[in-house]
Amino acid sequence: HNVGLAHSGGLDGQTYTDHTGMMGNPLYSDEIGKMCYNAAKNWQLSWYGGIGEESIYKVKVDPRTTPLSSYTLVGIGEFDKNNNHQHPVVIKIETRTGQDYFVGFNRAVGPNSQNAEADNEVTITQVDGGNGLNIAQSY
Repeated sequence: HNVGLAHSGGLDGQTYTDHTGMMGNPLYSDEIGKMCYNAAKNWQLSWYGGIGEESIYKVKVDPRTTPLSSYTLVGIGEFDKNNNHQHPVVIKIETRTGQDYFVGFNRAVGPNSQNAEADNEVTITQVDGGNGLNIAQSY
């Protein structure tokens, strides 16, 4: 919570059940914790080009204006090897509501090597308000 993030729930709609990222509270030990955030939280953070802003690493797609898009995602654990290709870390699918969708690749290496769920899979997360710009529960 110190960096302004709310909790992450899972498909069951519960507050703490998204174990693809740290805000779903998946770890119960002081000795482990190589886990990053889900795609919605990565959009919210300023680490990849500004808070909620588009950049080469944060891409926004509006299906109403661009019905077909194709991207190669890079996981957080290999973000440092991404310089030559500039693949996005997160894609925001704009719904024109506060409840947008966010797509990321949950690559289980390096700082993200101790995932508790969805290792090496593409994940889709939805925020419960705030457009991915403000503190909001994600699922």
